[in-house]
Amino acid sequence: MVQSYVNAYGSDVVAGYSATIRIDGFVNLPLQSFNMAITTFVGQNIGAKRYDRVKRGSKIALTMTFAVVGAMAVFLFFFGKDVIRIFNSDEAVVEAGWKMLYAFITCYLLLPIIQIYNGVLRGAGKSSIPMYIMVFNFVILRQIYLAIVTKITNDVFFVFFGWPVTWISAAIMFIIYYYKVKWLPDE
Repeated sequence: MVQSYVNAYGSDVVAGYSATIRIDGFVNLPLQSFNMAITTFVGQNIGAKRYDRVKRGSKIALTMTFAVVGAMAVFLFFFGKDVIRIFNSDEAVVEAGWKMLYAFITCYLLLPIIQIYNGVLRGAGKSSIPMYIMVFNFVILRQIYLAIVTKITNDVFFVFFGWPVTWISAAIMFIIYYYKVKWLPDE
């Protein structure tokens, strides 16, 4: 469904979108690794009744993930157009891809919050909560955002910014749940 909004902007934008989605996949690989690691870590420590280690480990994982994604974001800020050129050297495609990549770079530091708290909650046995948060934000809210923004503006940057908008709302929901809801068993 998201692709249909992008398709309306022509082949250069579609090609730029495709290149940027590939680059974004590389950014998400370490995030997914940290997510799986913290899920296992939390599950094992809850099983061992070492609840003190769960929150401390979560903070450490979050810090490490911020560092990795921050470094990648800085690299892409300076060399993003060159990376896009690996996939397509047409300047119109590079510019379209850069618009999307720039929208993403501005909010990449929200992804560690989403992925680490997602993993923590799944490791704690609360797997339905991350699913609800992510489906609501990345499917439902993103579609609502795109339907509205494409009626307001014709600038493809705002279509691309639909991802960061939903990252912001998902990160807020994860933070609220992590800090306000009792998800760890009693010690």
